[in-house]
Amino acid sequence: MSSNHLPQILAVDDDPAVLKSIKTVFDDEYHFHFAQNATEGLALIDKEDIQLAIIDLGLPDMNGIQLLKKIKETNPVIEIIVLTADNSLHSGIEAMKSGAYDYVVKPFDVDQIILVVKNALEKAGLKQEVRYRRIMDAERTKVLIGETKAMQSVFQMITKLSHNDATVLITGESGTGKELVAQAIHNKGQRKDGAFVPVNCGAIPKELIESELFGHEKGAFTNASYKRLGKFEIAHGGTIFLDEISALPIEVQTKLLRVLQEKTIERIGSMRPIAVDVRIIAASNVDIKEQIKQGQFREDLYYRLNIVPLEIPPLRERKEDIPLLVNHFLNLYNQQYHRRIKTLSPEVMEYFCNYDWKGNVRELENIIQRLLVVTPHSVITISKLPLEIRDTKESEEIFGDNHPLEEALTIYEKKYIKKALLKANNNHAEAARLLGVHRNTLLNRIKVLGLDDEE
Repeated sequence: MSSNHLPQILAVDDDPAVLKSIKTVFDDEYHFHFAQNATEGLALIDKEDIQLAIIDLGLPDMNGIQLLKKIKETNPVIEIIVLTADNSLHSGIEAMKSGAYDYVVKPFDVDQIILVVKNALEKAGLKQEVRYRRIMDAERTKVLIGETKAMQSVFQMITKLSHNDATVLITGESGTGKELVAQAIHNKGQRKDGAFVPVNCGAIPKELIESELFGHEKGAFTNASYKRLGKFEIAHGGTIFLDEISALPIEVQTKLLRVLQEKTIERIGSMRPIAVDVRIIAASNVDIKEQIKQGQFREDLYYRLNIVPLEIPPLRERKEDIPLLVNHFLNLYNQQYHRRIKTLSPEVMEYFCNYDWKGNVRELENIIQRLLVVTPHSVITISKLPLEIRDTKESEEIFGDNHPLEEALTIYEKKYIKKALLKANNNHAEAARLLGVHRNTLLNRIKVLGLDDEE
């Protein structure tokens, strides 16, 4: 493993012999930083990515407990082991009450300090793992569903890509599930135990995107009051997913190209290259080739990203999958909202299957959520459908079959009156008011059009 990515430990003690002993004990197993006072130690914490600090309680410029508290204020994730010469153990216990992981009495036993350091680093690693497991758990309910030929081809490609580390460019309309595909490639692959780090390039302000990706040093620019790791460092050993890659500014595209070529990054404000072992999966919902023609995207970066292209079909091209998706979202959100909506009525399912779903699977999921919230019964009926879906279906019925004008007007009038009655909860007087006609006129039109015989 690169020394940049060995666990980094800070040892703070004013006795050079103690620091030398620590270095001798751990040799090359960890990447150590040494300081002889609290001021030097805090400076190193600002500069380096410390996971564990070993500090002496009897420092010349600051009480060890004070240093412990300052470290926790600066970075609460850092685990701390204190060294104490107090055989009564009082100071060690006080340190643990202040947030130390453990304490070791000087002169320390080699086997004891090795075990304490090992356990402290495991705890630090566990904190990191828990954070990523929470992300994974949040994604677990989101699954790729489909039995159509188009989706089966996507599933087959996911399996193939999981066996290698090739860079992938996923294309498809918004809401088709590009991030889910990227997550599936990661979860099935050899990096599944590493982090999956998604970055929406289009949602980050232009002036912050470079820092977000590559990190920055303290003082690198105005308001950079602390050091920050970039997404590439966080994703080391795992996968970074660059969604809406087309939104990257040209100057950041240049730096990303260098990362792809050299496998290193540089934080803003630093000239020190940091090796990163990361699989890159990118995604776009626009035609990047068109952006290249307009000078908005680097052609050489495009070819570096497009090693393996993978296109996700829109929902309108795989409508046979809609019933499967509907049932999945019904089950999911029934549990979340504590509802018992069993199914859609056949008429509603027909509406769903005829709708174009410009927002794709995301739009379908959002509408299912909305329907579960507003529907008091066990079956979702047409009356609960959003107007945009009903209007689309009704427009197709009127214009789709080339009706004569008179017949089309009759169809439209029936639909319009039914919509007013629905909005008025079948109150004729209220529906007449909405339509701007007398109640008797409405009743006559209902009779002529045969609406009184319908549900």
